[in-house]
Amino acid sequence: MSATQNGTYGSATVYVADSHEQPHVEPAALALIDASPCAAVIVDRDRRCVAANERFARLAGVPVEAIIGRAVGDFTPAALVERAAELHRRALEGETIAGEVLRAEPDDADGPMVALHLTPFRDASGRVAGMACVYSDEPMRRRAEEQLQALAKLREMLTRAAEAAVVCATRQELFEKVCQFAVSVGGFSSAWVGVPSGDTIVNAASAGPEADFVAGLTISTDPADPRSHGPTGQAALTGNPQIVNDFAATFRSPPFHADDAARCPRSAAAFAFHERGRVAATLSVYADRANVFTPEIVGALAEIMPIVSLALDRLIDADDRERHEQARVAFEEQLRRAAKMDAIGTLAGSVAHDFNNTLTVIRNVSRILLDDALTDEHRRRVETIDLAAESAAGLTAQLLSLGRRQVIRPKRFSLDDLVQESAPLVDRLVGASVRVHRALDAAGTSVLIDRGEFQQALLNLTANARDAMPGGGALQIRTATTPRGSHNAVRGDCGLAILEVQDSGVGMDEERLRQVFEPFFTTKALGTGLGLATVRAIVERAGGTVEVESELGIGTTFRLCLPQVPGQAERAEEDGTRRTGNELGANPGETVLVVEDAEMLRPIVGQMLARAGYRVLSAADGVAALEVADAHDGRIDLVLTDVVMPRMSGGELVERLARTRPDIAVLFTSGYPADIVARHGIEQQGAAFVQKPYVAEDLLRQVRTTIDAAGRPA
Repeated sequence: MSATQNGTYGSATVYVADSHEQPHVEPAALALIDASPCAAVIVDRDRRCVAANERFARLAGVPVEAIIGRAVGDFTPAALVERAAELHRRALEGETIAGEVLRAEPDDADGPMVALHLTPFRDASGRVAGMACVYSDEPMRRRAEEQLQALAKLREMLTRAAEAAVVCATRQELFEKVCQFAVSVGGFSSAWVGVPSGDTIVNAASAGPEADFVAGLTISTDPADPRSHGPTGQAALTGNPQIVNDFAATFRSPPFHADDAARCPRSAAAFAFHERGRVAATLSVYADRANVFTPEIVGALAEIMPIVSLALDRLIDADDRERHEQARVAFEEQLRRAAKMDAIGTLAGSVAHDFNNTLTVIRNVSRILLDDALTDEHRRRVETIDLAAESAAGLTAQLLSLGRRQVIRPKRFSLDDLVQESAPLVDRLVGASVRVHRALDAAGTSVLIDRGEFQQALLNLTANARDAMPGGGALQIRTATTPRGSHNAVRGDCGLAILEVQDSGVGMDEERLRQVFEPFFTTKALGTGLGLATVRAIVERAGGTVEVESELGIGTTFRLCLPQVPGQAERAEEDGTRRTGNELGANPGETVLVVEDAEMLRPIVGQMLARAGYRVLSAADGVAALEVADAHDGRIDLVLTDVVMPRMSGGELVERLARTRPDIAVLFTSGYPADIVARHGIEQQGAAFVQKPYVAEDLLRQVRTTIDAAGRPA
């Protein structure tokens, strides 16, 4: 190759051959334009194309090979040739052109357009050797900017609506504020709130220049009436958001007649406000452009609905001040309860780690002692220690569950299977004086819940029922379902799965019913007041609700309403497979690396594993564990590691071990609450986990399951 024109584009050097030879571009420059998300082409001083990416080829309508050597003007629309040539001239004189918008039809604001970016590059002598031309999709960029701006407005609208939900004294005031914010803050052309009345929807509030038009329309709630087929009518009928992104293309029937076309909005979205499980009102917002309501915009608007719906439960007209005060107190009570739950979680979390380590030692040492030859008196004393430690562990677990700090693993289960699996525990808990009757009618119904938490909730309700029947009685456990779209199924698209626990005990008066779920509220001399509060926390964590009915001298019924979920349920007995005897032991030659920073616990864990036949390697932290693993020549089948440790966390240790031992199985353990465990990324990894305090059987079962799941040979 003879003399070349050399320069730089970005961080790459460009080599452009003289006019007598085949153009050539350094691979780094080719890679640079190929990586561009936009159409890009490199041209020389003579405006010949020397390199182009596939996006430019698609824009030009020819293969890349057909572009090289041709004038860039050959691929410019005729209407833009003159303007583009002027920009090319300026760039070849050394000017950088940034984002010059070119329209195929200059007078058509909505027509095709691109943004042209021209970057000149120079040769070794400083002379301009050519330029890089980048064509970006200007409409797409502007749409993205508009979307971001719209979402920012909606976040501000959400904030304003939340403030209004707290300070507004009447429903009317709240409705007016929401409409005003939708127009003045959200940027919509019009908005109105309608309230169902009979078989029509009545205008309650509106805002915007066309508010009188849209609010004056007759909207029906009769499914057979065509006037119910628009977004507002459908939102009122279904309770779900309704979107129309182009009225002109969608509706040919009332209420939008042809003679209304001049005033009819281009697009709309309608949402339902719920009050005590029913549609209390609708919010309809309109835009004067089509395709405004993207999924992101709809999602942001939908966040306003529960805030206003919650406020509707407490807002009333001025002539009903007493009910208004009751709603206000209930609202404040909800906030107070949330604060108390957080305080409980913080309290439990602050002591959980050390306390759970200690309980793990106490429980397992007592179990080891029970395996020894003891006198009857000594055995009773050790059993008392074990029961006390088990009770303390249960109390800690309930505190963590109340404060939402427990590590949970929700899965799809059949509600009937969960109840059946818990039957032996329930029967043993109530004793012979209570007759238990089960009526399970939720076959094929799946719920998403942590198996252990469900069992805890059911046992808490069972214990409560037993204590309400000191002289014996009847306990009925029933399951049922509500169909999709039913009145009671507004929380779940697939309907609800219902669990009822009914006793024939002493019942409760209204005062006790109001406090029954309050943490630490109890009528028992030795009660903790955590049982029913824990039940509600567990059910709400699963997306459900708890209802209670009671009558003095008749009994009490607790009703757990859980959303049904689609998909195949896992069999509860498979998830909780109970192995015994040798099934929990090691296969020949299996080795476990125990990484535990608690000095008093580490040897106990090692002893439990060794008694089950495992070869045990121990380390006090992650750094020491790496040294032990490096020094060990044989196979390590599983690492059992604490999550939070000094010098190196369990998560980091596992990442380091995987580099040299990629087939090692991993089992995490911790006494810390869920928020701290999650902070170390364990939940996101979906790794096997055993919560402290545990006993030998639980640990060995999880070790065996984890090794087997990893597919290790025997």
